Amino acid sequence: MRRNTVLKPLPSEDDQAARFVRQREADRTAVAEDYVELIADLLCAEGEARAVDLARRMGVS
Repeated sequence: MRRNTVLKPLPSEDDQAARFVRQREADRTAVAEDYVELIADLLCAEGEARAVDLARRMGVS
């Protein structure tokens, strides 16, 4: 343990759970925005946005 470290008390279970829910929702929104932006970029650059191209560019399979 680090010296001179003041530990903060944990938030209530409900508060902490709510924070995680908000963060997961924000993460999902960010991923959806990334897909939409990539689709628009592919449509502008190549005239189409195929699933295989999206997957390759997003680094997923």
